[in-house]
Amino acid sequence: MSEQDIELVRRAYEEWNAGGLSALERRAADSIVLEDAPQLPDSGVWRGRAAVLARLAEVAQTIGGTWVDIRDVSTAAGDVLVSMVWREDATPGSPAIGEVFHLVHVTDGCIDRVRVFLDEEAALTAAQR
Repeated sequence: MSEQDIELVRRAYEEWNAGGLSALERRAADSIVLEDAPQLPDSGVWRGRAAVLARLAEVAQTIGGTWVDIRDVSTAAGDVLVSMVWREDATPGSPAIGEVFHLVHVTDGCIDRVRVFLDEEAALTAAQR
């Protein structure tokens, strides 16, 4: 994982926060794969940009949060680990909905895989596989 990939992911998440899913759309590979946290009641795997963006929009609408407090973006084996707290909105002191961890893989300058975890240790363990 290069510093360029880490910065690409950091920018993608910051832009997603600021401008919505269209920012992620520009950085996602056509064949992107999203794997939900297994603890979610409707957990699944979505393939392709349109399906992944639709799933992310559905989750955001269901949960109700509109902003994430990005805590850290760092390397985790061959992936980038994004640690964040989902919040109701961007207002300082906005209620926290929950902590989320994404393992993001980048190939040829595009995000091509996002694995979602509700526990940092699970994310780090998965990165080693």
